Order: sequence, then C-alpha cells, then structure tokens
Amino acid sequence: MREIKQMHRIYQNAHCTLALVPELGCWPLSQGSNHENSSEWWGESANVHVLPNTEWCKRIWTLEEAYVSKSILFVGLNVHIWADVDYLWKILNPSNVVTTMAERTRKWMACTALWYSRKRTSSKQHDRIFALANIFPEIMDRITFSYKQPLLDLMVQFYGALAQKDISVLFFGMPIDSNTDVKIAAARQREGRSLPSWTGARGAHLIQFLMDNKLTTEIIEDYSITGACMILTSRFVTVRIETANALEKPIDFANPNKYRSDGHHKYYTDEHGGHHSFSKEGIPLLPTLSKQCDGYVTDSGCADLIFITIPSESYSVDTLSIHSTGLKVTHGLFLAVEDKVAINSLSKLTHYGGTLSLTEECSNCIILLEPAFLYQPRLPFQPTLSLDIYPVIKKDKNCYKSIGVCFLDRKFNIDPFVQPKQTFHIK
Repeated sequence: MREIKQMHRIYQNAHCTLALVPELGCWPLSQGSNHENSSEWWGESANVHVLPNTEWCKRIWTLEEAYVSKSILFVGLNVHIWADVDYLWKILNPSNVVTTMAERTRKWMACTALWYSRKRTSSKQHDRIFALANIFPEIMDRITFSYKQPLLDLMVQFYGALAQKDISVLFFGMPIDSNTDVKIAAARQREGRSLPSWTGARGAHLIQFLMDNKLTTEIIEDYSITGACMILTSRFVTVRIETANALEKPIDFANPNKYRSDGHHKYYTDEHGGHHSFSKEGIPLLPTLSKQCDGYVTDSGCADLIFITIPSESYSVDTLSIHSTGLKVTHGLFLAVEDKVAINSLSKLTHYGGTLSLTEECSNCIILLEPAFLYQPRLPFQPTLSLDIYPVIKKDKNCYKSIGVCFLDRKFNIDPFVQPKQTFHIK
C-alpha cells in the first residue's frame, strides 16, 4: 500500500513511461503515396488514431500514468511511438482530434480528471480511487489507503477531499454519448445510485481543455463538506420547467436556421423571411409579464426563469456550442427580444438565452450563482459567444440534490431574477 501512495512520484521522476499497446501498428501506405520523406511516411502509416479506443485507454491506472509522466514510449505490434505528454493529450481529447488542448503549465481541475475517468475501469474497485488520488497527491493525507475499508466509505472520503480542494466537481450534466463498455457502464450506474449527488456520478463532467476554448472557474470558499453532505452558501435563481405544449406559439425545434448568429448580431428569421436583430451589448432580461398584476412578477412574488423542455433529437446553432462540451441540452431558455429588452416569455420567442443539461427530470430547480465557469467556445459561427455556467440543484425532501448545469448567455442581465444568499445542504 505504501508503493501505491508513491505512484505519482515514481512516474514523475522517471525518464519515460513504457506502454505496451498491441493495437498500435504501422501499415503500408496506399498505392501512389510519396515514400521519399521517411518521417512523413512513418507518421502517416502508424494508426495513432486508434489509441483512444485501445485497452490501454480503458484502465484507470494508465490515466494517472499518462497525466503524471514526462514522456511515453508506446510499443505496438510492429512500431514504437515516442510521444511527449502534450501530444498525447491532443490525441485523447473528447473529439479525438489533434488540437491545442494540452498545456503543461496548467494543471487539471477536478472536473477534467473525472471526465477522463468516466470511461475507465480497474481490476479492483478500490484502485479507481487510489489512481485518481495520485493525480491530486495534495489530498492523499485525507484518504485512507486500505483495501479493507468499505468501498463506499472510501469513495465518499475521496470525493469529499477532492471537492473541498476544487469545487469544479459540481459541474456535470447529461452526457451526449453513453458508455458502450457494459462493465464500465454498470460500474458507473452503481456509483450513481450510491454516491452523493454532488459528486456528479450520475452524469458526465465538463472538461477543462476543450479544443481551443477558454474555460475558467471562479474560486469560492463559502462551502464545506461534512461526510456525504455539501453545505454551500450562494445567491441563486429559481427555475420553472415547462413543456413545449405550454407555449403560446410552437417552436420549430428541428429547424437549425431558426436561430442564427453572424458573430456581431443575433437575429431571428420569422416565417416571412424577415430578420429581427439586436446589438451584442448587454441586454436587460425581465421576467414574464403577469396578467394579474402590474409589472413583471410571478405568482410566487419572485421572478422565475422559465425553461422549455427540448426534444432530444432537435438542435440549433445555439445548442451546438453546448454539444461541443460533450453535454446534452435538455432544456432551453427562450426569449422575446424587442427594443433592446429581453422578456422571458412563452410567446413571440426569438432567441436562446441559455440552456440546461440535467441528469433527471424536474418541474422546478435552482441555479446556484456561486461558483461559476466562464466558457468561451471560440466556434467559427459564434466567435464572440461567452457563457456563464452554473450548478443546478433541486429540492429533495429535507435537503437538495445536484442534477446538472446551466449555460447562460452573458449578453443578458439576469439581476431581476437573482435572490439573496442562502445556505443549501446538498446530498
């Protein structure tokens, strides 16, 4: 057990790590290819693209090895591949495309390690926690390294120590893809049923380095972990969920041209082909106008954001920026924008103001405004888009339950919806 606690030091101090990956190979190029440049020939003929789907990438201990090691020598069937770790993580990013994802000067946040670990397994269930702990050695003193300790107790202990170090564990949602490996999927389902909701075991976490995107988090200290309970104090916004049937005017969910962006203005194309635009500068967002009262209020006396359930098969340009995170959009915040004012309405819908990615259904939920991520997707069709990402919880008997995240467009000022700080007990 003493050696397990030292694994991160062993790989950090090694000149390189040797990885046996028999799925890697080097195959002849197609007829007519240029063989004159030998380095080009080897690079093109080695099937490096299969690496994310190899057995080596399904083990939790190799995740720790890949993160901590300086360099890795992959030994394949008939080829050896030398890779520095920066290049390795470019290969292993979510879309399996070489990008500028890895930056050795920036360390992983908890959410990133948990994203990568979601599809990995281990021979012994305890090893999953021991391997993840080696990625964050600063929390090791708070974890009991023993195979005799009950697994659930060990997992709660680890997640509690990790969350106390890094609140990004709260940033998870409904994954677009599912685990195709039956064994791994079954293990994640068991964890989801047993672990506290704030661990995100029921969903998939956001990833810190996604393509060339910016994803930064706000540091907060107004929270604590006591056993399986997270106690967090935050400002918040209440949410009401409606179905598409509640809309006064149906939304053409399946038409991706309905919601468009040119990078400087958002505009809505109506049924007559007319464009209705507004400036990229901040727009005040007001609650739905109540017919019973003067002013923008709701029946409860405080403003609720109204989100609409989105059919799973639908998408638009606005939701693609969320899909790029690997999370599925489950609900949309539809707005009516007129005269530089946005109304959270069920009619005259012209724009997406935000989305939810929730791991379970609910009729009411709460957006916590601390902590927050700033997400700037850097997508070609939305070059100026900036989104705030917040954790979402819902009432569950005498406490609260974490159920996903909310993406809100920074173009809109949600101050009329914000309620004063309150302490939430999340289990």
